[in-house]
Parts: sequence; C-alpha cells; structure tokens
Amino acid sequence: MTDLGEIEALLFVAGEEGMSSQDLARACKSTSPHIQTCLNQLAESYQANRDRGITLVKTGPNYRLVAKNNYKQLIKDYAQSPGYQKLSRSMVETLAIIAYKQPITRMGVEEIRGVSASSVLQKLKARSLIKEMGHLEAPGKPLLYGTTAEFLDYFALEKLEDLPPLDDIPLNKELDLFDFNQNRKEEE
Repeated sequence: MTDLGEIEALLFVAGEEGMSSQDLARACKSTSPHIQTCLNQLAESYQANRDRGITLVKTGPNYRLVAKNNYKQLIKDYAQSPGYQKLSRSMVETLAIIAYKQPITRMGVEEIRGVSASSVLQKLKARSLIKEMGHLEAPGKPLLYGTTAEFLDYFALEKLEDLPPLDDIPLNKELDLFDFNQNRKEEE
C-alpha cells in the first residue's frame, strides 16, 4: 500500500462529502503536511493524465474525487438511459430514509441502513431524486440531503405528506414503502 493509494481509496469511499486533510491524516496515520503533499501530487497526476476521467477538487475543507468536466455529458446521458432508470433496492431504501428523515446527512443514512451510502447517494443525485440542502452545523459541516420535485414525480406524489405515515407501517415484516398498492391492501 502506498500513501497515494490510501488517500485515493479513502476519497473514493467518502464519495461526494469527501474528507479533510486532517481526517485523511488520522485515517492514514500520517501528518497533515505529508497528506497535503500527497493531495497535491494526486491533483497534478489527474490533471496531467488526459486518459483519467476523474480529478481531485477541494470544496471547503474537504477534498473529493469528481468526474472531469469533459465527461459530464457522458455521465448525464448514461443517467438518463433506459438501463439506468430502474431503482435498486438500496436506492429505494435510501430514498425512503431521506423522504421520512430529511434533511439528513450521509452518516445519518448509513446509521439507519448499516452500510455505506456514498455511491447510492451519488446515483440518486445524478437522477435528480435527491439534492443537497445545505450543511449541518457540526464539525466537518456534512452535507444535508432531501428529496426533489423529481422524486415526487417519480413516485406520483403531489407532496411529501402523501407518503404513508410511518406509524401505519407494520414493523414485523418487510414492506416496500413506495409500493402504494401493497399499502392500500393493508388498509382495507
């Protein structure tokens, strides 16, 4: 394992929220100046290599890996392609959590789901089903996520209040919160 590889792997897993140089230093058991040098090397490497589709950006105190600008149309086209339209179970679970708990941080979603949510959040954001709603006033200022008008359209809802109340959902069995036919059968 190399320092650059460790940093790259951590930033990949951190997803859209990214990580600060201090957090990277703690995770890599290194110093902030050394991590900063490595981050500069990574950024230069991504920029110098035209064959790379990602680059390193700094947003506030955090660094994150993002697609280079010349690949944005490719990503947008892919996100709108028919094969990309179906929502996976993890996407539906994450959407349900965000819909009922918004605004919520990535960590909040992960605490409820029990698994990493970075890639799922990126996919939901690419489909415009969720959006960034600001930052939590806490250390690291994590992003807050909420649903969008496209979310309401996708699930044929007029407003969030049209979601079934959580109190009405039985906890002793698995239930798809967005399967409204199943929810109506339960009410009869």
